[in-house]
Amino acid sequence: MATYLDLPIIRRYIDQAGSDDAEGRDVNNLWYQILRGYFLLEDNFCLEYEVSDDLELATRPNTVVLVLCGNALRKFLFVECKQPLPSNCELDENFWVDTRNRLKGAMERWRGEAGELGEGELFGIIAIGNLARFVTMQAGGVSLLNMHGEPVRIDTQAGASEADAMLREIRQRV
Repeated sequence: MATYLDLPIIRRYIDQAGSDDAEGRDVNNLWYQILRGYFLLEDNFCLEYEVSDDLELATRPNTVVLVLCGNALRKFLFVECKQPLPSNCELDENFWVDTRNRLKGAMERWRGEAGELGEGELFGIIAIGNLARFVTMQAGGVSLLNMHGEPVRIDTQAGASEADAMLREIRQRV
């Protein structure tokens, strides 16, 4: 079965996002391109892209996917991207927890500001280099729940298949 991994342009972004000199924006660019293949404009989806060194904006997720609901845009998928650690460093659980807490805060803030639009289920992706964790925040909930166990290596065929299945599931549940 074909996945985003079969697209040469995505392979280029994956290679860049996984390199030792990658920056957070490289990971963000990768996810923005992957998500474009799942959430199409003609299906009333759009993506917002956020990159800023401004500390006030640093509390926002890097990419958000929205869907048109009547005349309003509803955010439902939040992606928090971080540069990979150098290959000589080990990614410990604290780094995941810090990034997860940042994502959770962004989702809670949006839910609090959105009124009725924020009542539905929300989804998140925590992306660190070529690793990703998929999470959900249930309707009315405040906790992030894992959609799977271990982080997914999105640069392998098995990981791409798993990420593809989760992205299709998210799209179906919106």
